[in-house]
Amino acid sequence: MPSPSKCVLNEYKPLIVKMAKDSSTINIAKPNYELLCDVEMFLGLACVLPLLEVVQCLTKFAKGR
Repeated sequence: MPSPSKCVLNEYKPLIVKMAKDSSTINIAKPNYELLCDVEMFLGLACVLPLLEVVQCLTKFAKGR
C-alpha cells in the first residue's frame, strides 16, 4: 500500500473501525467503508496520482516558457 494511504489509515483508524461497526446498521456508512476497503481504488490511485504529478509539472513548464 502506498505510504500516503498508510498515513491516512493510521490517523483515522478509530473512524474506520467505527464505520466498520456501523456499516451493517447505517446505510450511509456502508458505501464509505466499502470504498475505503476497495483494493481496485487504491491500485487506481497508485497509477493516477503519478500521472497527475506529471501533468502538473508539464503545465508549470508550459507557463514558464
